[in-house]
This record gives sequence, C-alpha cells and structure tokens, in this order.
Amino acid sequence: MYPAGIFFLLFGFVMVKFITCYSDGTLLTDECQGMNVNHDGIAAQTTESPFTVTPEQKTFTDSEIGNEINVTLSGTAGNTFIGFMLEARKCETCPPAGTFSLTDPNTTVLLTCDGQNGRAVSHADNLDKSSITVKWIVPEAGTFFFRAAVTQTYGAFWLRKAIILTTTAPKTTPTPKNISANSTTTITSIPAANSTANTTANDSSCHEDLHDILGEEVDYNSIFNGDFSIFNAASFSIFNAESPLQSSIHKQFMLLWFLLLFIIVSLHFN
Repeated sequence: MYPAGIFFLLFGFVMVKFITCYSDGTLLTDECQGMNVNHDGIAAQTTESPFTVTPEQKTFTDSEIGNEINVTLSGTAGNTFIGFMLEARKCETCPPAGTFSLTDPNTTVLLTCDGQNGRAVSHADNLDKSSITVKWIVPEAGTFFFRAAVTQTYGAFWLRKAIILTTTAPKTTPTPKNISANSTTTITSIPAANSTANTTANDSSCHEDLHDILGEEVDYNSIFNGDFSIFNAASFSIFNAESPLQSSIHKQFMLLWFLLLFIIVSLHFN
C-alpha cells in the first residue's frame, strides 16, 4: 500500500497543478505582448485557425473616442475552445491598447498589462465555449486590430494572427512609351548628296571653251560656207545636260551661238 499511496500522492499533485495552471487565464499576464501559449513545448498549429474575431480590424475617428463596441471571439463550423487571450493593438509590435469590460464574468476575466487592468481578456474556466463577447472602449483615433490566441485542447492551439500594415503608393503620371522624360529633340540637316561636287563641276563648266562644249574641232570655214550642222550637234548635247544648272548654262551658250550665227550669216550675204 505504501508505493501505491506515493503514486496517488504524486499523481494528485500533478493534477492539482495542471488544473490550477490552466483552469483560467489569470496567469497569462506575462504574455501580454507576445500572446504566446506554453504547453510543455508543444508546437502551435500551422493551419488556418477555425476561430475568428469580430471585428478583426476597425478604424475610429476623433469623434468616436470613448465609444464602446462589442468584440466577439467565436468558432467556425461548430469548433469550440477552452482557453484564449484577446487584445487590441495598432501594429505588430505595439502594446495592447484600449480597455475591455466583461459581459459575462463567469466565462471571461480581465488581465492587467503594463500596470493597466483590462488591457486584455482571457478565459475564466477551461470548459468548452463556442463564443464569447466582451466590450472594448476606443482610446484614440486610428485603426486597431483585434487578435486572439486560442486553445482548443491542450495539444491543439493557434497563435494570434500577425498584423500586416499596408501602405498606398503615391500616384504617378505614366511616361509615354518610347519618349524619355526630359528628352530633347535634335533636328539635324542633311546636305544634298554630291552638292559640293556639282557646284565645283558647274564652276568649271563656266570656263569651258567652245571646243570643249562641242567635243570636236570647229571648222569655221564650213560655217562661212553655210554648213551649220555643228550647231545642231551642240544643241543636242546641250539638251542632254546632266543637271538643271548645267542645262541652264548650256541654253545660254546656245543663245549666244545663234546670235553668233546670225552675225556670221549677215556678214556672209552682205
């Protein structure tokens, strides 16, 4: 009987300690900031929590400071829980904010965080609960996030959901495609091809003599005898000039030749 008595004494001590430590959440005041659940090294669940907090987040204005709202923790799809810790805060690392008050002291209890009572709420017993509702007083303007760590059984619990703040990027005016900002358009004039060569050729052509233009020796005796076929050949080469400028110069020579022809003919018949 002696060994059996020691066994029951030790077993009873462990059971008393278990019931004392986990029957309510009054011992969770040290977890106000982290909201951790320490169950003998058991890891938290990594699946999506079957428990929700309503509202999950809410924004308040200056005129709403001091107002009281309802905050509810409940299980989805018939899930129940035996323990929890509920808080409100503005960011992931911010301290608990606002003040809770109870609607059912038989199932919920207020916790003291940073010397302020009512900064968090926990369970008053370890019985199954489908939901709890408490009141929360708005402390200041801004957006607050309501988070809870929930225990379904001793070996199954979910830590609080992380608070992720989102920012809105300033609107920017899109830059049109293929046009760089602050770009400068440069207009470059392109000289006409061979313009210099043509000018040089035209200048040199002004100095050509009658022999070069006609492309053959001029028989002046045939001109005086009335043979003017040489001028017809010259006229043909003139009208086949390579450029408008050369054509214009050659036409002037042609007029000069006709004038010379007229003078020669006049002298011949006189």
